[in-house]
Amino acid sequence: MRKQRPFEVPKFKDLKIIRVFSFDLIPPYLFEQVKGRSWSVDGFLRDAPVYSSSPTNLIFVFADKDHIIQGFLWATVNVFTKNIDGQVLSLNKKYWFKGAIRYAIDFLKILRTQLGLKKICFRTSRPKAFERLVGAKRSPRVIMEI
Repeated sequence: MRKQRPFEVPKFKDLKIIRVFSFDLIPPYLFEQVKGRSWSVDGFLRDAPVYSSSPTNLIFVFADKDHIIQGFLWATVNVFTKNIDGQVLSLNKKYWFKGAIRYAIDFLKILRTQLGLKKICFRTSRPKAFERLVGAKRSPRVIMEI
C-alpha cells in the first residue's frame, strides 16, 4: 500500500464543476477576495437574486469531494456578440496556481461549442497570465470607464 504524504497539495482538477442558479450558495469570502473589484460584496449579494435570474447567466461552483464549495466561475452569454463573457473566477487560496485558469477556460471552451457561440472574453487585471497560460490574445477593443 502506498504511503500518503501528510501535506497533500490540492489539485484543481480534483474539484467537481456544478452549475447553480443562485449566488446564495457561494461563500462570501470568494467574492471578497476578487482583486480590483469596483463593487461592494454586500451590495452585490443584496442584489444577487436579480442577477442570477437572468437566463444568460452561467454560474458554476467548484466543489471538493466533501461537497464544500472551493470556488466559483460566473460567466454570461452575450446574445448580441454570441460570446461567453467571463465575469468572475474566484478560488480558495489553496487552489491558486494549480491550473485554475486553464481548467476554467477549457471548461468554457466545451460550453462555447455546446451552445454554438463564437468567443470567450474576459476582463482581467492579469492579462499576461491569460496570454501565457491559455494563449489568450488582447482584444482590439478597450474597455473605457466614465
